[in-house]
Amino acid sequence: MIEILIMKSKYILNRNLFLLILMMLVYPTYSYSQDKKIEVLGTPFVKVESNSNTTTRYELTKKQNKEYQLIITDVGGRFYWESRGGKELLKSNSGIYSNYVSPVGAGYIKVSTMDNTYIEHIHQGLNTLTYWGIVQK
Repeated sequence: MIEILIMKSKYILNRNLFLLILMMLVYPTYSYSQDKKIEVLGTPFVKVESNSNTTTRYELTKKQNKEYQLIITDVGGRFYWESRGGKELLKSNSGIYSNYVSPVGAGYIKVSTMDNTYIEHIHQGLNTLTYWGIVQK
């Protein structure tokens, strides 16, 4: 009697394992990248570096435009600063501006919906980088 129960439980276990594997193959698993959308794509044209002693302004080259590009993604209503290490951002709207702020103090982005321009302000310790640019999306 015990042998029959053991054989039955092995059969049920093997059948359930087979069904689980089959379901994993047939039904795709959820991936966060499936819902990842570009919220803001911007190209900077000016960079300003600032610390307590100096402030320096640079006109960016085409290569630097691409290198310092702004990318913010929307993943299920949560926003990420992809171009700055994927830091999470909080979004708020105020008039013609959309504001994205890092809750850990990494910086912020302000986007004008009126003329598709933006400012990206990045904190690096007590030093700052600021980019001004044009939004493509």
